[in-house]
Amino acid sequence: MKYLDDKKHWDKYWDENKNKKTFFNSLVAFAREYHFAKYFAKFIVKNYNIKNKTVCEIGAGSGLTLAYLKKMGASKCTGVDYSKEAIEMAKNSNEECEFIYGDAFNLSHIKDKQFDLVYSLGFLEHYSKDDQRKLIAEQKRIAKECVFIEVPYDIFYFRWLFAINRKLGRKTTFSDEELFTKKTFRDLGLKGKSKLMPGAFFLTIGHFEHL
Repeated sequence: MKYLDDKKHWDKYWDENKNKKTFFNSLVAFAREYHFAKYFAKFIVKNYNIKNKTVCEIGAGSGLTLAYLKKMGASKCTGVDYSKEAIEMAKNSNEECEFIYGDAFNLSHIKDKQFDLVYSLGFLEHYSKDDQRKLIAEQKRIAKECVFIEVPYDIFYFRWLFAINRKLGRKTTFSDEELFTKKTFRDLGLKGKSKLMPGAFFLTIGHFEHL
């Protein structure tokens, strides 16, 4: 997937989200802001005590979930993203958290075990299985206690949604190979707990890898 390494692609994506230039991105931005961001934060807090903990989001985007985690008791929240457009957008809307530019494959500017919790939302699925292992290894390196991963769940009505996206010509994201099951996590060498996420209409699955 060539676009994943293209900074211009992600800058354009976040510019479209910020300025709502397309119907799809307007819909995604609305759902993210008014439901999913808060729900993901609540799901994390229900399964991991973030009180006075340091938290890092990989592929932070607009930083909405990170902002909720800060309000829910995290001591310090840091977002990392590959898109400078996303970093600018996040900084402008959330002054309580820190946002830094970085490549998820090489976070050498972050020390080992620097954060108690490291998480990603709708990020890992866009990469090949080999790349997913590299990304997970880097996230585990900078995490002290836990890595949390949220990805689309392999369920029949999600496949229908993906089919509609293909019909509409949307090719870069939302494809069948991006769907996960509990077995997918095991195949990646992860041994933690995977849970379906009801507040996300069972479209997503969350995995907690305690270190």
